[in-house]
Amino acid sequence: MVEEASIERIVQRVRSLGRDDVAEIGRLPVGVHTRWRNLRSTKVVVTGPQWQHILDRHPEIGELLPDLITTLRDPDEIYTNGEAEPNSATFWKSLDESGQRWIRATVSLATPEKGVGIDNSVITARKSRRRGYLRDIRAEVKVWVKGET
Repeated sequence: MVEEASIERIVQRVRSLGRDDVAEIGRLPVGVHTRWRNLRSTKVVVTGPQWQHILDRHPEIGELLPDLITTLRDPDEIYTNGEAEPNSATFWKSLDESGQRWIRATVSLATPEKGVGIDNSVITARKSRRRGYLRDIRAEVKVWVKGET
């Protein structure tokens, strides 16, 4: 119940973001720290312009905002593009038991190279079917999967 109330407050904040606003989503999941050990921040945020970008390109995410928040806070899997984008992480979460529908969210990470005062920021998010999920993860490097040791 407390978690649902927290998510609802975040949903309200994100939906009301203005151009110069930033909303805190929560803390990075533990799986991120297996690959990136020296992050400057543990917070995940979304900016007004990035939220607008997500809505413009993937309007279905507006209705899935609670699921996006859960994906960012408690993903099923985390990947990176390796050398192509060494300071970004892609979070995946299945939206159903069958694994046919997924949310994919990419976060720019606050690594030492990015300077002081930078938080981990959502770059984009979209819904994906199983086929897209399987295609995308083939091109990425697995960092962490929930339940694996």
